[in-house]
Amino acid sequence: MASPGAGFEYPPQEVSWLKRDVLLFAYSIGCTSEELQFLFELHPNFQVFPTYSIILPFKRTDQEVIDFYARQSATSIPGVPKFDSRRVVDGQRLIQFLKPLPPTSQGKKFELRTKIIGVYDKGKAGSVVEQETVLAENGGDIYTKAVGSAFFVGQGNWGGPKGPSTTNFPPPEGGKPDAVYTLQTTPESALLYRLNGDYNPLHATPEPGQKMGFGGAIMHGLFSWNTTCHGLLQKLGGSDPANIKEFQARFAAPVKPGDKLVTEMWKTGDIKGGWEEIRFVTRVEGGKVVLSNGRASMRCCAGFPEVVLPHRYFATTSSSSLLSKETSTRQMALRSITRSRNFLLGPTQRLLLLPQKACLSTTNAPKPQPSSPRNPEQAVPPAKSSGFSLQDLGAGRGVRIAVIACLSVFATMESIFYAKVAWAYFSPAKEVESDSEGK
Repeated sequence: MASPGAGFEYPPQEVSWLKRDVLLFAYSIGCTSEELQFLFELHPNFQVFPTYSIILPFKRTDQEVIDFYARQSATSIPGVPKFDSRRVVDGQRLIQFLKPLPPTSQGKKFELRTKIIGVYDKGKAGSVVEQETVLAENGGDIYTKAVGSAFFVGQGNWGGPKGPSTTNFPPPEGGKPDAVYTLQTTPESALLYRLNGDYNPLHATPEPGQKMGFGGAIMHGLFSWNTTCHGLLQKLGGSDPANIKEFQARFAAPVKPGDKLVTEMWKTGDIKGGWEEIRFVTRVEGGKVVLSNGRASMRCCAGFPEVVLPHRYFATTSSSSLLSKETSTRQMALRSITRSRNFLLGPTQRLLLLPQKACLSTTNAPKPQPSSPRNPEQAVPPAKSSGFSLQDLGAGRGVRIAVIACLSVFATMESIFYAKVAWAYFSPAKEVESDSEGK
């Protein structure tokens, strides 16, 4: 039986955002001070957390609160009963990251294009509306593509099709997780998250949740979904949005404000085109599963107990060179330096204790020549798996101290160095010369 409403397209919806919007989003989903690239607008690598676009169907162009119920019921789907938006929860969400979002939409026009995939009658339990939404620049590139389903509680038995069976992605049986992420919510967590644009009263006041059988206010399903994506990116992807391509999960149970969420994640070893499939499950600590069917496509970074170089394009040819000639395209030079700025200029204490994971992409970085473990003036050895640390520079503590001393010298040369990089980036030259040539 064909699904009624399938193929119906909503009118394109203009959307916009400011830097303050993406800052609020990152903070509301648990980004930390170790991830200032998401939380500080003047960070040299300031960027949008990749799942931000999932909030735009709620926010649209608003900078003020709106009537959630009135907006949700504004457009009806042909051939389908009009559902009550006061009794709706998330079903499942999948998102594909095709292009990084700019920190603000100002100067460009973005729109959401949404079409119905199907509307399914699940009997007494309710009905499911499944749709695809793409975020695109008007007349230009597509940035994200999302497929999501909304479950209208207790609004079934209208004679519609039951819908297709879904594919399951269970975690490995009996296997110990490769990483675990925990997040403690508070009674105010939903009240903060709703300021991103999802003003459903279900997440603010107890009455709607009581009528739906939840006992009171519950967390946004997309809060758990977004915080879990953040946990995966932090634990397995070095907090670098370039290391996640796809993310999906099914909403299995509601979360109450104040619950502690625990996400267990497993690497499957199934790697295609450099992307590894990850499986994960999120549950309330000691209790029920709240996100099931979890799957992501990622480039995983190895974890290190000491400092790791915080940029996947960063490479050296000697202690006094910051970029090798082999990597000196103008674009890579600028990106490398801006992403490495905190590492070069940060306090020594941060350098020694930095817990943040990172990658050295072997496809984008040159292959350094092996060096003697007792000579810090030579190049770093080839990276094992996907990264390397200061410990790889030598076996002794003195070598690491010498490296830190060199980096302190670089910090004092900031203005000169960045002037050279700027010149290299904007000039027609094809190569960025190593700083070591003048020393």
